[in-house]
Order: sequence, then structure tokens, then C-alpha cells
Amino acid sequence: MLCLAAQHRRCLGYPDLCAIRGIYPHSREGAAGCGVTEPLPHRILPVVGVWAHDPCGGYLLQVERGSIIFGGSAERTDVSPDTGHAKAYPARLPGQLRALLPILPALASVSVIHTWSGCEGFVADGLPVMGRSATPPGLFHAFGFCDNGFQLGRGVGDVMAELISTGSTETPVHGFRIDRFRGRDEREEMR
Repeated sequence: MLCLAAQHRRCLGYPDLCAIRGIYPHSREGAAGCGVTEPLPHRILPVVGVWAHDPCGGYLLQVERGSIIFGGSAERTDVSPDTGHAKAYPARLPGQLRALLPILPALASVSVIHTWSGCEGFVADGLPVMGRSATPPGLFHAFGFCDNGFQLGRGVGDVMAELISTGSTETPVHGFRIDRFRGRDEREEMR
């Protein structure tokens, strides 16, 4: 079993499989806003990002029709504990676009045509969880990538497929194991 959506259980409507099995990855839910620009000439093939632990980073991805999907560079907002829904804050989008100007100056005069916010899972130390479960055998984890999912998705899929099918991987994933939180105080981890 591959536990990909344990943190997104309310947002996606899945039961909390990891809680049922007694696994707790020191995680929380939060919302990050994103935007979509008007179509521009298609020139950017990879996902491009500037990243840091503070809200100064950001990412962008240009789709075939030319629109640029962008996000990051803003503090995450709370997710309603009752509904699991995230709220979009369009007033934050100009700041998010400004953060990306050093890598794509053409964004200075572009119009934003769509905004949204979604529920994401965040691990206390800011790193994802990847690898075998520390408890039930046969359970593997790959979650907590936050805004880095666009950049890392294909590579993580390859690494996890190798680990699940062969029992090992040449890619060093030890630092992302779920049991790295074992013995730490939960309140300390969630600060």
C-alpha cells in the first residue's frame, strides 16, 4: 500500500489510513494560494522555481496554451478544521508575482485570470516523508511535498516505484524516513 494522501484526507475525502494504523508524521494542514495568467507566447518547458524556507520563494509552470500557473512566496493560511476547505486570497497575488520577477520579468505586466487555494499537508520540519513505514510492513509513504510537488513528482514516482518493486533504491532517501520524528515532542515539532 502506498500512503500518498494521508495529510489531505479532509480535502480529498479519504479516510485517515495512517491514523488508523497508528502512524503520526507530525503534520498539519494549510492552504497556499495560486494563480493563472493570461496566455503568453509558449516558451517555458520546465517547472521553474526559487525556493527558501521563508515566503520569498515561488514557482511557475507554463501550460501549452501559454498561461502561467504560479504560486508560493506567501504565508500559508489556515484550513477550516470543520470543513477542510481552503480560502483564496486574491489580494496576495501581486506579491506572489513580484517574487518571480527576477526569474521572469515578463510577469510585470501580465493579467491574472484565475485564482484558487487548495489544502496541502505540511510536515513539521519542512521536508517530505518518503520510504517504508516504520510500523506496518508493506506500507510506503510519499507525502508532504507541499509546493514542491510540481518539481519533484516524476522523480519521486520513479524512486518510490524502484523501492516498492525491488526493496531498495539507489537514491538516498534515509533523511526522509517517517520515523525521524520518533521520540521528539509533538509540540516542539509543530512550532
